[in-house]
Amino acid sequence: MNKKSRPQIRYSEEFKRMVVEDIESGVRNVAQACRYYGISTPVSVYKWLELYGLRKNKGQKVLVMSYKEENELVRLR
Repeated sequence: MNKKSRPQIRYSEEFKRMVVEDIESGVRNVAQACRYYGISTPVSVYKWLELYGLRKNKGQKVLVMSYKEENELVRLR
């Protein structure tokens, strides 16, 4: 049995950012955004959230040092 394949839809970066903004501002959740904008799979939206969302740096380590600590680190290296 062959499943009919759907044509691949390409979305503009502007469209993706608009969807991400809607989700991050609380206007819609992912499922609601998919229905509203006619996006067939939420997987794409989650990828857009990673790329364009405010939490795109989630999981990255940020090191904060005072000027004195930074100088000491440079001196030790």
